Amino acid sequence: MDSFDIDDKCPHKDCNGKFIKTELDGSCSCHISPPCSHCCHGQIECDTCGFEHDSMDDHKSSLANAMPDQYIRKIKTFDDLKKGTFDYLTKPGTYYFMTYTGYYPDDWTAEDLKSKFNTCFGYTDFSMKDGIFNIKVYTD
Repeated sequence: MDSFDIDDKCPHKDCNGKFIKTELDGSCSCHISPPCSHCCHGQIECDTCGFEHDSMDDHKSSLANAMPDQYIRKIKTFDDLKKGTFDYLTKPGTYYFMTYTGYYPDDWTAEDLKSKFNTCFGYTDFSMKDGIFNIKVYTD
């Protein structure tokens, strides 16, 4: 099987496209056990003709190729967030909670904000003031 990577030229005849990473259905669970299979098992496809290639078939041993993009990119800081929109940072806690802090739209209520997080195990340290929020959500 041929090996392809992101930004490689598409092998199809008369195609000048390059491979890009596609997003999988499902959700990331890196907050529980990083890196998760959702982030590591991606596909790449041609940005011109749509030819798909499963990147995990290559079994690349390079650590840089095995790492999901979210660990290679610049770490997001509070200064990177957009005020007036729903944008937040995730701060890992211990094995049973996550802390989220960020901005929310001016017209949101506390219930609007809480509905954006899975609070089925409960939450604590909730605050909303001047467009900035903080919430600690129990995960297990």
